Amino acid sequence: MKHFRKQLLVFGLVILTCMGMTFSFQVPVYAGEILEQPINSVQVSDPQSIPSKESCIPIGEKIDLNNANALAFKDCPGYYPTLAKKIINNGPFETVDEVLNIRGLNLKQKQLLEDKLDFFTVSEPKTDLATRMPPRPMMR
Repeated sequence: MKHFRKQLLVFGLVILTCMGMTFSFQVPVYAGEILEQPINSVQVSDPQSIPSKESCIPIGEKIDLNNANALAFKDCPGYYPTLAKKIINNGPFETVDEVLNIRGLNLKQKQLLEDKLDFFTVSEPKTDLATRMPPRPMMR
């Protein structure tokens, strides 16, 4: 019985010590301390080179529908990879408006294309289809 009490006492002291070590390192943080910290901001050297949510490409640039790689559409929500693949596989296009005639487009895809027609251009095809479509692992 004495032995059991001694073990129980040692076990209790070990538990209390562990709990004390766990909770003693926690320091409360007050909202005042957080609000008093300086706010560090980053200045962008050329804000026009950043795509806006409406454009998905840098201002002043356009995606060439006949020569663009599928990755060119990556920053355009709803385009990459499915719609980009359809655009590339159905080119070359004579005019930008021809992209609306791609067979198999659903209403959402057609609306996405109509909304962004100003961000596309067409030129003489210079690259082959294999170059424009990256390998499957890159498209994930």
